[in-house]
Order: sequence, then structure tokens, then C-alpha cells
Amino acid sequence: TNDQTFEPTNDAFIWEVVNETAGVVMTKNGTIFPAEYDSFYTRDGVNCSNGRCTVTYKKQPTLTSTHQVSVPESWTSAISGSHGHGRGMSQWAMVDLAANQNMDFQEILSTFYDSDYVLQRLTGSGSTSSSTTAFCQRTGPSSANSNGTCDGTTIYRSKKIGNDSLTSPMNLLACTADQAEQAFAEIAEACGKIPHAGSMRSLNANVSAARSSTSFHYTGRAFDLSTEEGMQSGDTYFYVTFDDTSGNDNSHYYRLYCKVNGSTNSPHASQRTITPLVYSRKDGKPITKKTVTDNFLDVTGVLNDYGLYGIGPRSCMSSGNYMCTEWWHFQDTSGLVVGKTTFEETLNQYYGLGYSYSGTPVGNHLKKIWNGGVFG
Repeated sequence: TNDQTFEPTNDAFIWEVVNETAGVVMTKNGTIFPAEYDSFYTRDGVNCSNGRCTVTYKKQPTLTSTHQVSVPESWTSAISGSHGHGRGMSQWAMVDLAANQNMDFQEILSTFYDSDYVLQRLTGSGSTSSSTTAFCQRTGPSSANSNGTCDGTTIYRSKKIGNDSLTSPMNLLACTADQAEQAFAEIAEACGKIPHAGSMRSLNANVSAARSSTSFHYTGRAFDLSTEEGMQSGDTYFYVTFDDTSGNDNSHYYRLYCKVNGSTNSPHASQRTITPLVYSRKDGKPITKKTVTDNFLDVTGVLNDYGLYGIGPRSCMSSGNYMCTEWWHFQDTSGLVVGKTTFEETLNQYYGLGYSYSGTPVGNHLKKIWNGGVFG
């Protein structure tokens, strides 16, 4: 804005966000509009009750629609005085929506701006639609299809899930999130909140032997369970075994269990004897521990019920790289057509049509086609 600047910083996360959103503007009917924001509008007074303080804001760009914006009353001491203009977004309210109400960026923008906005990334000079490419489309659905799955072409919104079932929330493609949320609830009810290692991956993330350039993590269709909560020598949340129901093929190489410590009606919970694995860094492969008998939930079975499947280990596992075991990775391939769906089409379901992947590690792999196991 005219009054605020981006202060110099060495924070890697801040620079990642800045680089990811560089050149992104808000448009309506193909034209850039001034997306204003202020701290918290207090010039016309503030109404405080039940622990919240509320003011009225006008939505941009039309300014014909108003709505109530609030923050915790305990914050008002930090924003006392006469502030703001009441147009567009409140920075204090935005922090509250993100931190306390777990809204994603699209939900936050829809709160403060007209709902038919489109985010676009500038690719040239000027402010007309001819000089931009779509960054993200707000017209996409926020849930799965009527049959509860993704299709292979629709542009979906992102969705944050896991407040009650995960140790921390995660973002996924909305149609995948709908399925994962139900699976997570069933698992958490039986075994407690699920530890995980995240879901979405930045398009600028490094590619390595353990990180595919066509990973489903780029598409919002995959998540990782906690890499340190299974295949370790001590007690862990997950008990990882070889999946003897699938012949140890590369699609379903492992089967995961967790100990039941709560009440559950899941058909996947039962008394059973399993033989967990522990990773041997000496010879680079899992070895079996002694058998354990207890009341276990078949985590893999629950996830499979909702269309979420694991993958096999990478070839680099034999070199002693634990991160190549991949027992923690699950993904949603629903709607993808073997021999037809491209990696770019799947990326576009999250980022929107016309998004430019140029200069990112995924940019050279957009035309790879889904073969039922990978984009190749």
C-alpha cells in the first residue's frame, strides 16, 4: 500500500510466500480492482459483547455490500484509538480468521471482497484480462461430487481439515479433503489424534530421489503421516507391516495399524496379532520385530474405504535412505483416467486454468500422462 512496505527479512517461509504470490492481483470482470485493507476500523465506534468486538466493513470492489467483522475483545488494547477506513480487508480480523477459525486464503478473501472475484497472475503490462493468466478460480465447488469423489477436470477449492482429528490441520483439494476428513475421524476416534507430516508442497520445493517431480503433494491430493511415528524401534502411533493381502506389490506395499485406546464402532477394529517392521539403516530395508497381540485398528483399511491409497517404497530405499520407504504416504487418484489425464490437468484442479508453472521443478513434467501408478 502507500503506507506500508515489505520489510527486509531472511525468513525462508516469508520469502516462499512472497515468491509464490508475486504478481498476483484481484480482478472482477477481467479488470484489476483496488483490493484495500486496513488494521481494524474503529472510527465509527466498536460494539463489544460476549468476548468479541464488532465493526461494519464494506466489501470491495462494489462497496454496496456490508458485513460485520469482529476480533477477540482481548485484542482491542493493542488496536486502541481511531483507525482504518472500513473498506476491504481488516488485518486484525484476517489473523483471527486464519489462526482461530482455520479459514484458508480463499475463504478469507471471500469474507472481505465480492465473492465473484478472480485471482490472476500478471504476465505482461496493463490491467486487462489479456495481460493476465488465471491464478485461482473462486467459482469451483468446495466439496466432492455426489458420489463422494473427485473427478479429473473440475477446479476445486482448497479445504482445511483436521481440527478434531489431527495434531494440526492440513490443506487438501476439497474433494480429497471430504474423503480424508471422514477417514481421519474414524481413526482418531479409535486411536487418538493423528500425527502427520503435512500435505501440500510448494511448487518451488526441491526435487530429490525421495521427492518426485510429479508428486501428488503438488496437487492437493496427497498427505504424509508422521514419518517418525512408525517403523521405529520404540513405541509409535503407527505399526507398519508388510501387506500380505496384496502380494507386496508396489501399490499397497505396507499395511498400517494403530492401537485402539477409545471406543469405536469401526469394522476395521479387532483383536489381532501383527508383526511390525523397524527400518534398518545398516542394510537399508525394513526388518521384522517380535509379534504383538492387541486391539488394533486397520488404518490402511479405513483409508482405502475412502479412496486413499498408499504407495510402495522408492528404489533409493536400498541405499539406506529412510525417506524412501514411503510407508506414510497416501493419495487420492479418483477421477484420473489411465492413458489420458496429464499432470498439468491434475495441478490445474488446485491452482486453476492458465496457471503458469514456468520456472518451477514441475514445469518440465506437465505433459506426463497418468499410467495408473505414476505420471510417466
